[in-house]
Parts: sequence; structure tokens; C-alpha cells
Amino acid sequence: MASNGNEPIELASGSNEPSATYHSHEPVRRNTSRLRRMQDRPSEETATEPRRTPSLLQRLKAAPIDIVASRAAYEEGELPPRSPTGTMRQHSGLTRRKISAAKVREAEAVETTDNWHKLTNEQIFTHFKSRDNGFTDEEAAEQLKVVGPNKITEPPRQSLLVKFFLNCLGGFSLMLLGASILAFVIFAIEKSQQQLFDVQTLALAIVLIIVILITSGFQTYQEGQADNVMASLMEMAAEDTFVVRGGKTFKIPSNDLVPGDIVKVGVGEKVPADLRILEASELKVNNAPLTGENVDIKLGTEPRNDTLFEAKNIARSGCTFTSGSGVAIVFATGDNTFLGKIAEATTSAETPDTLLKREVRRIIVFMSGIAVVLSAIVLGLSFGRGDKWYIAIVYVIGIVIANVPEGLLPQITVALTLTAQRMLERGVLVTNMEIIETLGAVT
Repeated sequence: MASNGNEPIELASGSNEPSATYHSHEPVRRNTSRLRRMQDRPSEETATEPRRTPSLLQRLKAAPIDIVASRAAYEEGELPPRSPTGTMRQHSGLTRRKISAAKVREAEAVETTDNWHKLTNEQIFTHFKSRDNGFTDEEAAEQLKVVGPNKITEPPRQSLLVKFFLNCLGGFSLMLLGASILAFVIFAIEKSQQQLFDVQTLALAIVLIIVILITSGFQTYQEGQADNVMASLMEMAAEDTFVVRGGKTFKIPSNDLVPGDIVKVGVGEKVPADLRILEASELKVNNAPLTGENVDIKLGTEPRNDTLFEAKNIARSGCTFTSGSGVAIVFATGDNTFLGKIAEATTSAETPDTLLKREVRRIIVFMSGIAVVLSAIVLGLSFGRGDKWYIAIVYVIGIVIANVPEGLLPQITVALTLTAQRMLERGVLVTNMEIIETLGAVT
């Protein structure tokens, strides 16, 4: 920092010389010369006893100074203040590196995907290495090899049969399936020992199987709605687009669009990709496929909003232009578009355990523990009084079946199904009914 003659001068620790940040300035030299002239002029009161006045540098050497590293005086990436006119300032190597790093971070911040609505046209062109007359055919072909086609990747689907089978073996269904198998075992033992078998045991086993099939069918149907959503999302994609290549306008398949392409849009056309509006003439878009609001939104070249999703200079893939015309640049295609992210979230196969699944698992473990303890007690008592082995097994199986809440699964399934239908009427599609319980726990 430059000194103005009135501020203290920093010195290097353990040294009598000024630090690297100390600069000799004219105001300091003038003050020093003035003090030396005053030193040679004796005071009127002490004319008989001359006294030498210590110089400014001598006083600085003797004064207690708090050493502060000047390089740490600025935050990383912050430039020091300008020096006064007529003085010189030189940055150290460390400071220059910090300034360079700040410029790199600023350039990287420009490239963030959340700021497309705030960037200038020149910044967007620079980012994509594009221009107002569009890519050449060769440049577009190279870009297409890098980013891939402009289409949503269809995730692998499970067949309805596989989904149905997994639902039959999950949660309470697995517990009911075990109880039905044990009921069949009791019936088989009683019949093999030529005993009077209980028809109610066989009826219980059959009823449990029917309950499993019905509840699993409900769950499979609800989960299959996600496949229908994916199909509808694919239908929302535009087929053809007018693109500017080498200064000329061509009609090409929308799948061939790449980020940085310049496209011309008009009334009745679907938005082929996520676009940043460069020119607009009474251009309006309907975002109902994404927001559910059947309202025309006027677009322009200014964002008029801080968020990318609500910016008025952004057109999102899958929506429809309802009036006007304009020119736009593509900034996202395929899975990177708003529509692609919605499709990914809708059809994502990997989901964490829901609250309902955790609670069901806890109940199953608790009731299974009770059944095991009671079965061991009953088995010991049965053998203690001399019952035959198959009689003891029948008692144990009866204890296990008694601890199975047969009516709980259909009650939960019916309640969740009705809730899912009510939410669908309000524009919310439930792809996993267990998530409804998690939503109900939100405060």
C-alpha cells in the first residue's frame, strides 16, 4: 500500500529496513528533509544547549511496530486499492497468481448452467464457440458426436409380470405368503395322518393367496403409470426444426440439434430443446405440459426473473409456441433439458426406502419375534405332555398364523390407492404408492 505521509509504514519482522511492500514516495522524502532542517535550527529556548532531533527513520526504528503481512491484507482474488497519483505499485508473484485464479473462477462461473438467462449473447456465443449465422455442417456434426442426439434416453423398463412378482414377495405380502404356505402344510399333515382335517384351514390358505394377488395387482397397476408418463413425454418432443447453418436456414430433424445451434421459431411449433431467446416479436409460449397452467407466457430477450425456470427469455423443451416469432440459441438438449430431467426423476428405478416400507419392516420383525418365542413355548409344552410330533407342528403353525395381520395389507393398499386417485385428479401422478405415506408425514 502507498503511504500518504501521515500513515505508519510497515516493516519486515526482525529487520531495520522497510518491507517489500514499503515504497519510497515524495511526501515521505519532503517530510524527512523538513525534519533535518529543523534539526539544524536551534530552538530559542535552548540556544545555549543544542539538541539533535532524531530523524524520521530513526524514530521509526525505535517505535514499537505491529508487523502485519501486507500480502495477507487482501482476500483471495481481491485487488488492492489504487495507489495515489504519481506513485508506483507492483504486484508480487503471489498476488498476480491470485488475480489470475480469480479471473479463472469468474470465467467458470459464467459457464454454470444456472445462469443461461443472465448471460449476454456474446457470452453464450463464446461458450458454445458459435455465432449469429450458426454452425457449419461440419461443426454441427462434430458437436453431435460429442453430446449425442437431442432425445430423451428411455430407461430400461421392467415388465408388468416382473413387477407383479416382486410385489408378491415384498413387505406384508411375503408374510401372508408364508402364512398361507403354513396353512397348506397343516391341511396336508392332518390329511396324511387320516385325521379329521379342518376345512377352515384350507379356506384360510386360499383366502391369503387371493389377498396377495389382489393387493399386488393394485400396486403393479399404479407403478405401471410411470411407463405411460414416459411414453407421453416422448410424444411431447418436436419432430422438425428450422435451424441456421452457415447463414442459411434448413429444416432438420430435432434429434440433430446440438447446443449452440441457432433456431428460428414461430406460432404452432413445439420447443425442440431448451432455448435462450435472442430475438422475439410478440413471441408467446404455453408451458402447460410442464407446469399444468394453460396460460400463454410472453417471451423476450430480458430474463425479468432471477430463476432459470421462470425466466422470460427461456423456452423449455416440450412446450408450444402459441404466437409470434423469434430467434433462439440451443443451450441444452436431450437428457439435459428440463423435460429430460423430469423424465429421469419420474422413471428413476433406484429410490430409497420409504417411511411406510421401514415401518412395515419393523412390524414384521417385531411380530415375527413374538411368533418365534410363543412357538418355542408351545412346542415345549406340547412335547412335555406327550403329543405326537405332527400335533406339535400344527400347534406351532397355528401360533405363527395367528400373529399374521391378514387384513392389514388390503386395508393399506385400498387406502393408498384411493389417495393416489385423488392426487391424480389434482394433477399429481403417484408412481410408487408407498411414497404417499412419506408425504403424509411432512409437516
